[in-house]
Amino acid sequence: LNEMKTTRLSTTTTTTPAGSIGSRLFSTPKIDSSPINFENEKELTKKLEEITSDFKNKEKDWSFRLKSLQVLQRIINGNAIEFKGWSMLLRSLTSGLIEQLLELRSTIVKEACQSVSLLCQRMKGKFEPFAQLYIQPLIRMVPVKTTIIAESAHQTIKDIIENVQTKNIFQVFLDGSVDQHNEQLRKRCCEYIYIVINRAIDLEGMILLSSIPALEKSIQKLLVDAASETRQIARYCFWSYIELNEKSAT
Repeated sequence: LNEMKTTRLSTTTTTTPAGSIGSRLFSTPKIDSSPINFENEKELTKKLEEITSDFKNKEKDWSFRLKSLQVLQRIINGNAIEFKGWSMLLRSLTSGLIEQLLELRSTIVKEACQSVSLLCQRMKGKFEPFAQLYIQPLIRMVPVKTTIIAESAHQTIKDIIENVQTKNIFQVFLDGSVDQHNEQLRKRCCEYIYIVINRAIDLEGMILLSSIPALEKSIQKLLVDAASETRQIARYCFWSYIELNEKSAT
């Protein structure tokens, strides 16, 4: 028991933080990443409309969409999120950004994932309503064969669950964790469940009470998964879940 807890704690401390947007995966050398600030909301609206137009225009070379994604990241890093109408503007941009996530070109997908990661890191709790919109396409990308797409989606999902309350998206991970046809999806969802449980130990609003039976069923199945690595992560989930229950009982 003590050995298991020690292993779990050391794994927690050595895992790359989900918010590390400066990771190798998302590194973009020789690209201007300086924040773009706006004098007023009208200027911001105009720029976002241009970006949305580029996202939807498939007749142009794909490099235009790549540049627009990079500009969007500079906007996110600037003062845009401080404007009163930012959430409404972001909502109008969301469908176009999701289209970039579902692209077949890995370069576009990586930049789109980085944009979503920046959004959740900058907006924190205000990103929660948007998390539900992005999590579905992201979870579908996790088991794909193209490594850069799968890893980019994986990193972005971790960024989301590290920065927002997960009660409204947790079921997606529970469903994926019991998928009988995809070993990689089960493993990744097991990782997400582990992160969520550990956040729930210190933060309320991460897991709905109504999700507890499905969570327990998920852990039970993952503990006997065919993949040894998934079983190991499931054991971490189990011990963290015990710790969560102990804290809830006090």
